[in-house]
Amino acid sequence: MSQPQIEEKILRPNIFEWATSELSQDAMFSWIIQWADDKYRQLDESLNSVAKNFLCLLIGEKDSSFIHSVSVGRQWENIDIWVEVNDDIFIVIEDKVNTNSHDGQLKRYKETVEDWYKGKRDKLFYSYVKTGNESKATLIDVESTGYRYICRKEIISCLSNYSGNNDIVIDYRKHLLQIERETQSWRQLPVSEWCGLAWEGFYKELEKHLTIKGWGYVPNASGGFMGAWWHMVKTSDVEMYLQFEESKLCFKIYYEDEDRTSVREKYYRYLMELAKDRYPEIVKPYRFGCGYYMTIAIVEPVNLFGSSIVNVDLVVGKLNEYQKIVDECCK
Repeated sequence: MSQPQIEEKILRPNIFEWATSELSQDAMFSWIIQWADDKYRQLDESLNSVAKNFLCLLIGEKDSSFIHSVSVGRQWENIDIWVEVNDDIFIVIEDKVNTNSHDGQLKRYKETVEDWYKGKRDKLFYSYVKTGNESKATLIDVESTGYRYICRKEIISCLSNYSGNNDIVIDYRKHLLQIERETQSWRQLPVSEWCGLAWEGFYKELEKHLTIKGWGYVPNASGGFMGAWWHMVKTSDVEMYLQFEESKLCFKIYYEDEDRTSVREKYYRYLMELAKDRYPEIVKPYRFGCGYYMTIAIVEPVNLFGSSIVNVDLVVGKLNEYQKIVDECCK
């Protein structure tokens, strides 16, 4: 007797698996925003409502009933997306996927808009929309310039209210949900199975418990890693700090002068003397470097994370202890 055939579910191709650039996302946001104009309500009432709510998200409003006419464009004075709403509102959208703001661009765009629209429009808004992940430290800088930070979860929440069958909206929402799932995957997987997005999600969690100086991709000759660095302590000759190089925790020093080998050896001896009885898991690195940034000791992944799902509280507890030993070493 033949076995019954099990129908395999075929996943429909998603255009946003290929359209991953910021220019593609510029087009997506511009297209959605166009739908906020009242004249498109009869074509797709749900999409018109979502588009209006998206504009409200950008400027921090809750009631979208004030939105009637909308004009949208791109790359005026290098601004990613600009939006005119009714006769009195202008919105600047700086759109980011995986890059960060740079070269004072946010401040420059704001000054340009305020000069151009002086006496013309009296409600000016500035939004920094990021669908990738970004460190808390850089986002503080963004918000200090007067931009409203819009994160991926907020966009997902907005698009989740769409009840129509437009493939573009549905595919984009699925695309963002996949990024979010991969970012949060560190909660369900052992460290050995984490991808780059999972490390970003873990570092964002650490930011809730520790004062992380920064995190991001660090290129090197071996192919690079997703790293995080924090607890910088200065002495008379070096700056000592902690750094994740993905699953490997490193004790590092920064030193610029030529006698780097002797200084590295000195701090290595200090640290190992302090650690030998209390923290035997702090060990010599596989090899010593001799650049400005030098690893003087490491903790192997299994001794910090274990071999199963990570217990954040236990990891943070150990990291707090390692911060204390850095302080002692630097004294």
